[in-house]
Amino acid sequence: MRRRLDQVIQELIEADNITEVTGVSRLRAEGLHYRIRIGDYRLGITMDGETAVLRRFMPRGEIYRYFP
Repeated sequence: MRRRLDQVIQELIEADNITEVTGVSRLRAEGLHYRIRIGDYRLGITMDGETAVLRRFMPRGEIYRYFP
C-alpha cells in the first residue's frame, strides 16, 4: 500500500494540473475537494491555489465521515 501511495504522490508532484492525475475525482462538496482511489483506501485532497494539500488517507468506508 505504501508503494502505491508513493506512486500517487509522485504523480501529483509531476502533474501540471490535478485533472492530469490518474483516478482523481472531484467531490460534490463546496470548495475544491478531490479524492483518489488507492485499492480499498481513499486519499482526500484539497486544492489551495495550485497546491494540492493531502488531507486524509483512510479506508473508503470511513473517509467520507471526516473529509471534506
